[in-house]
Amino acid sequence: MTATLTNIQAPEYTIEQLAFLAADAADDRKAGDMVLINIGEVSTLADYLLIVTGFSKVQLRAISDSVADRLEEELDRVPLRTEGHNKGGWILIDYGDLIVHILMPELREFYSLEAFWGHGQIVTLPEMQPKNPVHTVDLYGTTPEADLDEYDLDDSDLEEI
Repeated sequence: MTATLTNIQAPEYTIEQLAFLAADAADDRKAGDMVLINIGEVSTLADYLLIVTGFSKVQLRAISDSVADRLEEELDRVPLRTEGHNKGGWILIDYGDLIVHILMPELREFYSLEAFWGHGQIVTLPEMQPKNPVHTVDLYGTTPEADLDEYDLDDSDLEEI
């Protein structure tokens, strides 16, 4: 007797979309130097590796949490395993078809995962859009959108600042 699995549905997203969403979640936490590598043709380990840099242990955990939370919330995906979350400078999140590496700069340079997986194909990530535009204030207290010329103020205006 052969058993068939009829209740399993194919996901409504591609693995590349999963990887892009993970990259966007990492970008939300200011991850640096993101690289997505398609290793599906050269390895059975996974289809994609996302490699990002975090600049403190707190940021590493924030990036990791952001990725895990976003993929669970939007795609109902939870990691198969997570390693290093409470340890040093490298967190690995394994989704089976996507592996996310979040490393401190010195570990990223030392292990050089991009070079190790250099026979994979680098995938261009979509342009990350700012989530909350930052409005800056210049010396005169105006926003950049204001059409104020610095010569419109005299010295008495500067004393008020």
